[in-house]
Amino acid sequence: MNRESLIAFWLVPAPPEREYFAGIIQRFARKLQAPVFEPHLTVYATASGSFDPVGMMQDVSAIPIRLHVAEVAHSDRFTKSLFVNFESDGALLELCDRFRVRCGDLQDYVLKPHLSLVYKTLPPEVREELARGIDLSYAEVNFDVLRVVECPPAIKTSADVDEFRVLASRALAGRDS
Repeated sequence: MNRESLIAFWLVPAPPEREYFAGIIQRFARKLQAPVFEPHLTVYATASGSFDPVGMMQDVSAIPIRLHVAEVAHSDRFTKSLFVNFESDGALLELCDRFRVRCGDLQDYVLKPHLSLVYKTLPPEVREELARGIDLSYAEVNFDVLRVVECPPAIKTSADVDEFRVLASRALAGRDS
């Protein structure tokens, strides 16, 4: 594994939310000549190191997570041009903390739960117009797959997005009734 890469732990939405967000991402990618990527929420990300991210992901127990949609927002960051913000919850924060501890990171990772819809640098007026046009059909989104992904250390271009490499995936165990 490249020591200069970034290791990210993603939660992927469950169907039908997965297809809904994938459709939005693909539509914007065509319209804006932006990269296509899998809809995801980054739970934790860190520089690759001496830990085994695939083994660690398999060892961390987690249940499907349901998050409330807070808003559609935008920014001038390439990877957060247009995104859906979520309210955090205890299960998500606990999962993030488990990865932080297992990776041996002493720094505080600030989890800002969101799902990006566009990776592209866009003028503010374009981002505002796109945000106004998003009709969120879901007040809550279920996440039922965990992935570990190797990424470039900085994601600033479509070519960087093309370098995303899924190292492992796992379905999250169901909630006890």
